Amino acid sequence: MDIEEKAQQQLDNSQATIQKARIAIDDMAQLMNKIHVKKGAGHRYLDKIKPNEATLKSVEKRLNEQNSPSKAKKGKSSKKKNLLKAMHQRGKI
Repeated sequence: MDIEEKAQQQLDNSQATIQKARIAIDDMAQLMNKIHVKKGAGHRYLDKIKPNEATLKSVEKRLNEQNSPSKAKKGKSSKKKNLLKAMHQRGKI
């Protein structure tokens, strides 16, 4: 029973992930139409050669953008790290 429940749970999780990916693909298509962006040559090449990889890359990029912290936070922390490294190298810390 326990193994069957785990298998069913994994199947449900997989189906949910697939559904999220499909929604993300649809969202990406809507965004591209909204801002009138045409597919670039690199994207067309991927579509011809490896269509599954092309859609996965676009979805992966969008998900990474949504889930990553904002650029403002990254900039401040990287500037702070660089400043601390510079001070450490000069022996001021």
